[in-house]
Amino acid sequence: MSGWQGSDYALHGYTLSTDIPLHLPLTSAGTGPAMTVRRGADRCVPNGDPPGEPLARLADEEGVSYYSFARADSLSLRFSGASWPT
Repeated sequence: MSGWQGSDYALHGYTLSTDIPLHLPLTSAGTGPAMTVRRGADRCVPNGDPPGEPLARLADEEGVSYYSFARADSLSLRFSGASWPT
């Protein structure tokens, strides 16, 4: 991948390739990643569940959502209010 600055991590017997630094052991298994996770461009994240079949959700008593996962054409993981250090 041209310009790829990610790392490969060992996670539950799989290889995860990501450009997000994680506190996981690095691997050089050479089998290719089972999953690739990349940080997208900064944008507003709507407060609410992503479209598709709900898979998981965590909210407080007032209904404030912390995360929600759904499956449609792809898998969406939404972390409401999440921010990354700059």
